[in-house]
Amino acid sequence: MPGPDLLCHTEASPPEHGGAWASEPTSAEASYARFRRNAPAPPALGGAHPAKRVSRQLKHQYRLIRALEPGVIAGLDPEFLHQYRVNLRRSRAIGESVLAVVKVPGLKGALKGLKRRAQATSDLRDLDVFLASLAQQQTPLAPTAQPALQRWLSARREAAHQALCEQLSQGAYAEEMHAWRAFLSSKGFRKRLRKLTSKRVQAVLAKRLTQHNRDLASLSAASPDGALHELRKGVKRIRYLSELHPKRHRELLARLKQRQTLLGEFQDLCTWQAWIAGFVGELGDAPAQRAECDRWLAELEQQKQALRQRIMDLPPCAL
Repeated sequence: MPGPDLLCHTEASPPEHGGAWASEPTSAEASYARFRRNAPAPPALGGAHPAKRVSRQLKHQYRLIRALEPGVIAGLDPEFLHQYRVNLRRSRAIGESVLAVVKVPGLKGALKGLKRRAQATSDLRDLDVFLASLAQQQTPLAPTAQPALQRWLSARREAAHQALCEQLSQGAYAEEMHAWRAFLSSKGFRKRLRKLTSKRVQAVLAKRLTQHNRDLASLSAASPDGALHELRKGVKRIRYLSELHPKRHRELLARLKQRQTLLGEFQDLCTWQAWIAGFVGELGDAPAQRAECDRWLAELEQQKQALRQRIMDLPPCAL
């Protein structure tokens, strides 16, 4: 197992080479609130050089990823999966930001593994969010139709969770994680990071903002949903690059947060439409439920168009 400095104070830890877990987390241990109280504090970054900032952040995120695994497998608190996914994606985004500024042999290949592991959580996270939303809001569905949709979604969530658990128990997963930890501690990586100067970061950031403004200006009412999804990815890349110098880019980060929120809401609506359409496709002979779902899909489309217009109305973003 990773050494004690690489794990939070959790009683259950992932095995080195797959197989069964040392012990199953109890209900109390599976609570993310409890985990958070015992989790290691974020690294002290202060006015650290970008190289040290990146190194400390990536190592901290590695520790969190490994420590969150028992809670992800227990599946009792969806926040474990959310934070596990966030730290995988944040690690990849920081790594991509580094690659945009300096050449680091081996980093591109390592990031592919992080991308694959994060993608394995996508459906499960989307289902968690959608099911939580259904439990908190009224929908156009009849009292008999909504429980049917919830059961359908829950069955898919259970299957997605089981598939993820199987991946996390495999030796290949443990080996990937250990290789990533070794890469972060390697002399070659530390040496390349020293070239991550403020001047280079600013140059790449300026190029990305220019491209973002072009993509934003090109949006129209007829633009496919995918164009807004790509815009969101671009905003996130700009944000992570900006966070290499958070004090200098405080105002920019605030503007980016607003954009990311709007684009995230748009993506959620698209995801919900996809799941509802999947449910409709398996309804069979149920014209009333099908009609209710069609009305809901139309409502979601109206919400998407309103959000699309708000996004199109955003001003250009500058340093």
